[in-house]
Amino acid sequence: MKTTMIAVAVAALAAVAACTAPESPAPDGSAPPSPQAACLLKQVALTKGAAPAEQVLTAVRRIKVADTAEYENTVLIDQPVVPAVTLTGPGPDTRAVLEALALQHGDAVAAAPHQGLPSVDAFLSGIERKPGTLLGYAAVLRQSHGVTATCADGRSFTGTVTSWAMPDIGAVRCGLTLGADAPAVAVRVQREYC
Repeated sequence: MKTTMIAVAVAALAAVAACTAPESPAPDGSAPPSPQAACLLKQVALTKGAAPAEQVLTAVRRIKVADTAEYENTVLIDQPVVPAVTLTGPGPDTRAVLEALALQHGDAVAAAPHQGLPSVDAFLSGIERKPGTLLGYAAVLRQSHGVTATCADGRSFTGTVTSWAMPDIGAVRCGLTLGADAPAVAVRVQREYC
């Protein structure tokens, strides 16, 4: 235990020394570029000018049934939407920016990937198996926004955050006429995958 604590203390001192030690000159004798100081995130904000949202399918599963016994169970789409932040320059940690935005704008920015297939499978588990073809689907609105991130030392960085919102999970039966009030994504899934 004592040896471990000493090793940790030595490692911490080495890290501090590395951060504060004067830099060696470059091989040609010129001064090396100074490293960018770490950015402690102070504030983030979405800026105006968001790109139009696009509805994307993240999962589609097709189940074919004959006489109440499944004879096909196929994943047609399994494409999670993964949120991302792109900033100009070596600014704050992009994960911290994404999490801060999700706390502030949970309806427009999600920090975690949207994994549609587990949601589709859970939804389909509650639907009675009847002869025919059943399609389960998940979709989200993929959105991009401008973002500004400010460090505690006053430096500011701009960029883009791409995330998702408004998950839509459902199922349609092939051969069944959908009503006029059916979600557009349900109509699309039935048209493209039946």
